[in-house]
Amino acid sequence: MRYKSNMAEAYRKVLERLNEAPDDAEEIDMAVGQLEFIKYACDEIKEYAQRDGIEEWFQNKLSGAHSTMKDLHSYIEGEEGKKGLNNQKEEVDLTEAVELPKDKVDMIKGFTDRNQHYDARAFICQMMKDSRLKSIYSEVGALQDKYNKELGFLLSRGVRDQLDKMVLLPKLKREFKNWQEIYSSI
Repeated sequence: MRYKSNMAEAYRKVLERLNEAPDDAEEIDMAVGQLEFIKYACDEIKEYAQRDGIEEWFQNKLSGAHSTMKDLHSYIEGEEGKKGLNNQKEEVDLTEAVELPKDKVDMIKGFTDRNQHYDARAFICQMMKDSRLKSIYSEVGALQDKYNKELGFLLSRGVRDQLDKMVLLPKLKREFKNWQEIYSSI
């Protein structure tokens, strides 16, 4: 029961968060549709597990989905916490964007040229000293490598594209003056 309530709470918070940013209506519609399916699938999977039990491989996939949902939920909770802090006290970002050296940008391009897209993103995260985001990209890449047939290329690519737009790009803009060159390299 706790798992279902956590998933429902995460789903509700994601929907609230999406409704706050009306700029990308098409992106929001797609995300809402995906979340509706996730909610439906969770109910179906729960009924199946309670009725028939589950095998080890199924539990492993469920654990991966659970981990991804926990990461998304943690991100939203962190954003809500930041809002609460901002309401109490105005924060000033004292860090200034810097130029990522050309040799590092060339390394990113090299990863992409070798079709190592997740490694390129993990390297960017390393340059930004964001171990959490690096870990997320590494996990999604590993899941695609391991379960490409089961997950489907489009599913993992959709996750990567959403992470790029919603998390990586805003961080790149804050961290690096040459963010456009970096982003176009992936």
